[in-house]
This record gives sequence, structure tokens and C-alpha cells, in this order.
Amino acid sequence: MERHSRSGALAHALGVVLALGLSACSAEGPSPRASSSDAGLLGISVDGTALVLVGGSWGYSVGNGTTSVIVDCSPAPGAVVTIGGETASGLTLEGLVVGSNSFTLVVTAEDGTTSMNHLLVIAREPPVLPTLMSLLGPGDALGEVEALPLFTWTPSVGARYWRIHIGDGALPPGLPASDLLSSPSWTPVAPLAAGTTYAWKVIPYDSDGNALASSDTRTFTTGTPPQAPADFAVVQAASPIHLALSWSPVAHADRYVIHRNGATTPVAILSDGATTSWLDACPTSGLNKYTIVASNSFGDSAASSASGTPAASGSGIVIIK
Repeated sequence: MERHSRSGALAHALGVVLALGLSACSAEGPSPRASSSDAGLLGISVDGTALVLVGGSWGYSVGNGTTSVIVDCSPAPGAVVTIGGETASGLTLEGLVVGSNSFTLVVTAEDGTTSMNHLLVIAREPPVLPTLMSLLGPGDALGEVEALPLFTWTPSVGARYWRIHIGDGALPPGLPASDLLSSPSWTPVAPLAAGTTYAWKVIPYDSDGNALASSDTRTFTTGTPPQAPADFAVVQAASPIHLALSWSPVAHADRYVIHRNGATTPVAILSDGATTSWLDACPTSGLNKYTIVASNSFGDSAASSASGTPAASGSGIVIIK
């Protein structure tokens, strides 16, 4: 009986130990999951549109006016997708050019041991060209056109080169004013004559040099030199040694040139045709004689004159002519 009692006690003790061990194992939880080595790419969307893998690459097309898109990628669990080193999750791709724009997507697995490259091609469509060209500028029957205007027109289907025809009168001459131009714009080499009406048109050519349908004909009239500034006056300024010059605005003036005391070099060149005043902070002592001319691309106006004396250097008499 004593042997059986000891055997029962030993079995009970072993049961308790095993139970405690199992309980301890249970408390530790399951073993941690190993990092994935899957570098797969489940899907790509561009501007919210899901793409389809075709021929080993992902493709998307945008209109000619689109220069950027937003890309979102769905990689395998734990993996990361980058484009140019940036995470491709809500990534904006900018600077799309006309034609194909290729981007390499790099998918790196969660454990960092595996990576795969994928190709994303975004095609930006070319502009839709009109069948016939049209002239843009100078506007038809426009007046006061500058001496070296910029002529512009729209490209058209099949046009690769252009020649511009321009001359004074109602109709442009038969001989072109330019060689074959590779872009739809032109500026004259020499200034146009003042106060003259010109007619112009453009003839497009295809890549083989064959003439296509001509544009319509437009006319414009060039400007003339501005009038002399009126109401030119010189008065004492707040500071005793300064003189303030003023005049009325002159139509079509681009700048004003001021001389003092007959010097060859101007004392001021004001490059804003809307300016109507100038402060001479360094007049000479005694009487200062000023001339002012208005100017534009066709030449200078006649000069206007006025004189004044700073208060600190004399009686402060102001003379207006």
C-alpha cells in the first residue's frame, strides 16, 4: 500500500509541473511572423484610374493639356514601392512632355532581400491642330503698332515651315520677307516705317517644302514719334537744394529723357511712359536749365524746356517756359 501511495504522489507532482510548463508556454504567445520576401505589385492607379498590365508594363494616356498626374501603388503586404527614390503613394509626377514618359517603379520586399522593377509609361497626346492656319498678331486693322512687332500665327495640319509676306499697301507682296521659318513667329530685322499701313499674310509649307493653303490677309498701321511733353515745369521741392520737374502724360510715349544745362549725357532716363514727374536731388547752384523729350520706337519728340533755381542757392525764382 505504501508503494502505491508513493507512486500516486509522484504522478501528481509530475502532472503539476507539466501543467505549469504548458501554462508558461501559453502566456508567451505564438512565435513572431517572419518578414515577407514578396516583392510583388498588386496594382497601380493614375489619377484614380486602375491600370492594366500589358506586355510587361503599365500604361496610361493623358490629354495634351495635362502635364502632371498622381500615382498610387498597391504592393505585396509589407513591401514598399518607390519612383525615383520617393514613395509611390499619392506621388505627383510632373513635367510630362508630349509623347511617352517612362518611369521605373522599384518594389522592395518587407525583409529587404528582394526587389523587382516595373515600367510605368504615361503618354501625353500631341495638340490637336486646326485644318487651316490663322493669324494671331498684330490684330487686324490695329493702329499704333511698334516698329519691331512680333508676328504670330497658329500651326496647322501638315505645316512644318512658314514664310511671311509683308509690305506697305493694301496687299502683301509676292516675294516673302523671311526665309523658311521653323516656328510660328517672326520679328522684322529692320524697323518698320512710322505712320505706315502694312498688309501681311503667311504661307505654310509641308516637310517637303510644298506650299499649303495661305492665311488670310491682315493690315495694321505703325505708330509715330510722340508729341513734345506739355506743361513742363520746374519748382522748388521740400528740400531747399532739390528741384521737382513735372509734365503732362504723352500718348504713345515709352520713355522720357531729361538733360540739364546743355550736357550731352542725360541726367535722367525714365523708362515708363506713364511717368509725369522727376526729382533732381543734385541740381547745380544757381539757374538750372532742363529739356525733356518723349520717345518711342519711332523716335523722339521735340524738346520742351523749363528752368529753376534751388532755394538754398539764390532767390528761388522759378521760370516756366
